[in-house]
Amino acid sequence: MKKMNRIAAAALSALMAASFAATTAFAADVPKYSSSEGGHYWYSRVTGYYYDSQDDALSDTWDYGGTYNDVYYKDNATRNYDYSYSVSSTYRYYCSETGRYYKSQSDADNDALYNFGKTNPTITDKWSEVSRVDYSTSLSSTYRYYCPQTGKYYKSQNDASNDALYNYSYSNPTIIDKWSEASRVDYRTSVSSTYRYYCTQTGRYYKSQSDASNDALYNYNYSNPTIYDAYSIDSASYGSPTYPWYSSYTRKYYKTQSDAISDSNSNSSYVKYYLDYSSTVSSTYPWYSSYTKKYYRTQADAMTDSNNNSSYVSYAYVDSSNSVSSTYPWYSSYTRKYYKTQSDALAASNNNYSYVSYAYVDSSNAVSSTYPWYSSYTRKYYKTQADALAASNNNYSYVSYAYVDSSNTVSATYPWYSSYTGKYYKSKSDAVSASNNNSSYVKYAYTISAGTPYISNNKSYSGWSGIADYLKKASSGSTVTVNMNGAEIVGSEALRAIDGRNITVQFTLKNGIKWTVNGSSVNMTDSVSISSEFRSVIPSKVMKPYTKKAVSKVQVVLGDDEPFGFTAKITLKFNTSRAGRKAYVYRYNDEDNTLTKVVTTKISSSGYCTFSTDEGGAYVIILK
Repeated sequence: MKKMNRIAAAALSALMAASFAATTAFAADVPKYSSSEGGHYWYSRVTGYYYDSQDDALSDTWDYGGTYNDVYYKDNATRNYDYSYSVSSTYRYYCSETGRYYKSQSDADNDALYNFGKTNPTITDKWSEVSRVDYSTSLSSTYRYYCPQTGKYYKSQNDASNDALYNYSYSNPTIIDKWSEASRVDYRTSVSSTYRYYCTQTGRYYKSQSDASNDALYNYNYSNPTIYDAYSIDSASYGSPTYPWYSSYTRKYYKTQSDAISDSNSNSSYVKYYLDYSSTVSSTYPWYSSYTKKYYRTQADAMTDSNNNSSYVSYAYVDSSNSVSSTYPWYSSYTRKYYKTQSDALAASNNNYSYVSYAYVDSSNAVSSTYPWYSSYTRKYYKTQADALAASNNNYSYVSYAYVDSSNTVSATYPWYSSYTGKYYKSKSDAVSASNNNSSYVKYAYTISAGTPYISNNKSYSGWSGIADYLKKASSGSTVTVNMNGAEIVGSEALRAIDGRNITVQFTLKNGIKWTVNGSSVNMTDSVSISSEFRSVIPSKVMKPYTKKAVSKVQVVLGDDEPFGFTAKITLKFNTSRAGRKAYVYRYNDEDNTLTKVVTTKISSSGYCTFSTDEGGAYVIILK
């Protein structure tokens, strides 16, 4: 039996050897290719080669210990993986081998394998680290850490570092604790119960002694300031609702009972509450007490003086008029008078609604922007459609919008011309409406001359005065684009309009260079040059040590060789083929003939390079 087993084992071994020899011989004849060009689409991750057929790929794969799952059909034309060069909640998975972010781990793995030949790529979920970085555009004790690279304030240094790295690609950001001990001390120029501590060195009032001390020390360099409580006890010579507490000890009135007692040798017997009253009813003294036969400002005052018996107290004032007006629009047929409110009219009408009606409708004999609604029923114009309808027996067929704003002169405000009327209008719809609703009569007639900047999406705001008017009305957090239209100087009016405000303005120059400025960074509001030229001024020998292995470099001269008075983000356009390249930005110092590094950034997928600076001069951007 053992002999038979040995014979069987020998036969099986010989058979396997023959099979391996045959396979090896077959494998030796399998054509191998280094790429998928020419139709070699079957790829083996075990051997790292491409093959003409699946059988060829499987044969080599099996010989080297692989399995069926190690063979893939790879067609470059049909494998377009979705990726980005910056992290986001959508593109969160980063592959260090490809240097890209993907929507899923499988996308990253497949791209690394099929387009880069990496079989075990390192893939990291980068978004989870910085999914929400909490930041603000203004300094506070909560948002105290400032990053000049991102231009924002953060709750922690870690938040600032993460946002700079993952969302702005700054690997070594400069982070500053701007709040420190007394960077923002709360003060006022006049004394009050809240701002009561006065510092003689700074000339201001503070909420606390420590606030006053810190402001004097850190902002005025006084190490031993004189601080005293300037409020003390607030008193007056006459009683009023503001000073109702009287002290017979001092013969003065006080805001609070505690103030009065404090000034009365701490004896409450000297203190009593003074009630504000009148002998005549009015809107100021509407509450009546039959107990004292006087009128009071509040029901509580009247109650207190009426032995706290509500039966003595009533609301006595009803404001009425003998003629209708916008102030007295409610009519009572019970009293034949007009009242300010429906409740007044109702109270005067024995609380019977059938006596009360709204009687006032504001009308005019001439159309205007104030009276734009016309009633053919009354042949008058009204402020609102509702007014016109009420005056037209509630019949809509009598009511129409009759006002169209027009001008005889073209301007940024009236740019639309109607050859039908021979006038200019504020909007195209106004011009078409005035042209018998025929747009063929209407054209845009206003031309902005070269060198005059304007708001990109609203040409009616042109020139720096017009642009400043637009910026003054812009809401906090908004972004406004200004087309420089050949101009190279930003007017002081525009900078004053955004000074200290969270308004972002993008100035677009004729050569496509963009300057982006947020009002929170503005510290000088003089006119400033933002001229930007692609001009070679830096000597080659100065740049040579920095341009090794560079694929491209460009020089640009920004404004004058001095600080701007704000921080600007400069955006330049490169060819999209440079997307993903690192960009090293240097500023040229002509005095000592050296380059100073400004920042290292990355070219966006659209080919844009953006960096921040606050001073002009010559710069070079080197791509590697």
